[in-house]
Amino acid sequence: MFDFPNSPTNGQQVTTPGGTYQWDGTKWAPVGGSSAAGGVAYNDIGRNYIDNAFFNVFQRGVGPFNLNGAYTLDRWIMLTGAGGSMNVYAAAATDQNRADCGDEACQYLLNTVVTGGAGAGDYALICQRIEAVWRLSGKTVTVSFYANSSVANMKVGVSVDQNFGTGGSPSTGVLGNGQSVTLSTTVAQFRRYSLTFNVPSIVGKVQGTNSDSNTQVNFWFSCGTTQANRSGSIGVQSGTVNMWGVQVEIGTAATQMEKINSGEDIRRCFRFCQTGQMGCAGYTPVAGNYVAVVIPFQVPMRGPPPAVNIGAIVGADANVQGVSTDQITATSFRFAVQGAANGYVAASRNFIVSADL
Repeated sequence: MFDFPNSPTNGQQVTTPGGTYQWDGTKWAPVGGSSAAGGVAYNDIGRNYIDNAFFNVFQRGVGPFNLNGAYTLDRWIMLTGAGGSMNVYAAAATDQNRADCGDEACQYLLNTVVTGGAGAGDYALICQRIEAVWRLSGKTVTVSFYANSSVANMKVGVSVDQNFGTGGSPSTGVLGNGQSVTLSTTVAQFRRYSLTFNVPSIVGKVQGTNSDSNTQVNFWFSCGTTQANRSGSIGVQSGTVNMWGVQVEIGTAATQMEKINSGEDIRRCFRFCQTGQMGCAGYTPVAGNYVAVVIPFQVPMRGPPPAVNIGAIVGADANVQGVSTDQITATSFRFAVQGAANGYVAASRNFIVSADL
């Protein structure tokens, strides 16, 4: 049995009987090549750089989401221009969807309803930002996905951008030219599509000091003339597009969908967003005093969330004048309850924290 180093450095490689792996900052990822002795193929695990590829995690709810810049299903962001509209949902997959893609793992779809705006600067897209821009620097990557549409010959554009983060004096982001596919002429038929991109090297680029650089993978559904090159010249479109099984992998061809278990999928999403309930109870001898408790996160987050958003009351308060949060780190925060009078005090709330890119 081979044991990986406990405290690897970025870029460190190890060779095992099953192949060579490199630490990419968050996990051991396989280095491309042929299979090693023992018959274990390289790229058998860790191939997909996309989180929530099957759209099974939706901590913020199933939608509809319709605001520019909104986080929708976990790790997926919607971006829109001034005109038109886009609504994003988590939709239950059908037996026909599963039959089309030949996979019982297809349970939920990313459902996007687009009314394209006719203005030159209008656009509608969904994207995911892959943490750490250097992970795909200088690589050839293949983006694959299953999709169908409500109208024949609707197009989906794909592009790959590089963002160098915030803080300090980072380099200006690199916006990639897009490519497009035309979805099946048979309305609603699920098929797999793939496109290959050469991601530029980041040699000479400066990353920001806030550890939030990323590679952004965009899926365009409608676009005016201003962003035509980035969208793969899909033009202005209206209709519904369903997607499932998004994969971004190093190489020139799409391979079989990687299927991580649901627990690992959720854990990876928790690194960027967590929801839950928090409660606190105790005795305060004087009105206005606080009782407090530390709330640990389920897994360490990517970085300290900028704030804890306090949600609805869970149950009933007792002798409460106010609630607050502070001491926010990547692993926990403090929930404090202020007593309205001396005596027993208690409160519980829902919360959501986001360290999304």
